[in-house]
Amino acid sequence: MVLQDLGRRINSAVSDLTRSPNLDEKAFDGMVKEICSALLEADVAVRLVSSLRKSIKASVNFKSLPPATNKKRLIQKTVFDELVKLVDPHAGEAWKPKKGKSNVI
Repeated sequence: MVLQDLGRRINSAVSDLTRSPNLDEKAFDGMVKEICSALLEADVAVRLVSSLRKSIKASVNFKSLPPATNKKRLIQKTVFDELVKLVDPHAGEAWKPKKGKSNVI
């Protein structure tokens, strides 16, 4: 139930931003704040949420974007990529079974 609510809140925050007629830093900050509050309510560590917030804001810099950039698509991709980084186990190499030996997991 918690994961379903978390997914729904993140999805609604991003979709509200993409539906807004004017996309500015105030709307972007509101979206990031909503995502962070949803993660905190789902008992995600504060340290991880703050690093997620910093990395999303660093990746989407409104001042350095060219005017022809699709900001909505860029923000969606950035949020998705940063959330994937958050849950990635950061393992060096995935476990691979060895031929001819018993492989117990």
